[in-house]
Amino acid sequence: MSISASVALSPKKVGEAIAFLVLMGTIGGHHFYLGNTWRAVLLACLTAINIGIAVFLPALALANWVLCGAVLLILIVDLFLMKKDVAQSNARLGLDGGLLLPSELPRS
Repeated sequence: MSISASVALSPKKVGEAIAFLVLMGTIGGHHFYLGNTWRAVLLACLTAINIGIAVFLPALALANWVLCGAVLLILIVDLFLMKKDVAQSNARLGLDGGLLLPSELPRS
């Protein structure tokens, strides 16, 4: 089994997903980690559009602030739904469908 395949099939953890949200949330890093690619691409596109407006169309400052607020709102909602998203990701992988306790994690 390749390294990327073993990472993709490893159980997802809430703490790691939150770390991805904090470090790479605006580009959808936490959604890529959980396998929600379309949500990750949506966040990355919103962020790219926001940066494009800020750099190339500074006269549209209000639109820039609205998009910043939308991305921030999405990230706050994602933070509150993180446990459910991790459980769904683990269920898709066939890993007991729920949150994993530290004592239940596979030992390597």
